[in-house]
Amino acid sequence: MLPKFSTMTDDELMAFWKRYSRPSRKDAEALIGGRRPGFTKLAGMYAALACDMAVVIGCKRRGDEDGVRCYEEHIRIRKERIKKAGLPLPE
Repeated sequence: MLPKFSTMTDDELMAFWKRYSRPSRKDAEALIGGRRPGFTKLAGMYAALACDMAVVIGCKRRGDEDGVRCYEEHIRIRKERIKKAGLPLPE
């Protein structure tokens, strides 16, 4: 089940990234809601999004506006890819 990314801290987002960037088949299946072609890769897409969201939090904390803009664009692109894959977007 997909957690609410918007309520997670940067540490929680990075823990999610660590678990799902190269997930076990069992973890990926639980996250995606079953097996389908490329389901471990799909879990990795969510992991990359979580990582980018964590970086944005850190950039905001440091006052790095350029970093925020850059990673917000990464997030926009990743969300488009997730939607194209037919997966729900995290809140």
